[in-house]
Amino acid sequence: MPVNYCFLQYSRGHNRNSVASAGLVNVWIPTAFLNGRGADSHHVYQVFIRIRDDEWNVYRRYTQFRELYKQACSFLPDIKTFDFPPKKALGSRDENFVEVRRQRLQEFVRFLFEVILRGGEGIDGTALDIKARPSKKALMKAIPFFGENTVQRPTGPPVGGHQYSGL
Repeated sequence: MPVNYCFLQYSRGHNRNSVASAGLVNVWIPTAFLNGRGADSHHVYQVFIRIRDDEWNVYRRYTQFRELYKQACSFLPDIKTFDFPPKKALGSRDENFVEVRRQRLQEFVRFLFEVILRGGEGIDGTALDIKARPSKKALMKAIPFFGENTVQRPTGPPVGGHQYSGL
């Protein structure tokens, strides 16, 4: 069954001026922030979600995205086809590395939406209500990752000095 692009904002491989731009659900990762100091520093990615007129941000670390990927692979076989960005210990604070990772994580969350909407079930294998009645509550039930923050909101400037990288 094809994805309803009137419902989902998903631009990977699609014309941004197509029907997708009229999506009821939009998700993107506009920036990454460096939190902490020294050995305790880590990047936090801002995830912006909009469903109709409701919009919010959550802030997630790479490890949380990786856990989401692993959980989704357990119930959604198509997710395994996505080339998830690998963990990297050395050079993971490099500005170019962080930007490329940000872009790949954005592609991942959009791909996750595509797979979920096409299949009609959430990352835990339960049936979804989000396609029929798109709402923040339905999304958080289907994918708790997009719910309340489990990471403190970043206080530092965005990596690379830019606030928004485009859709």
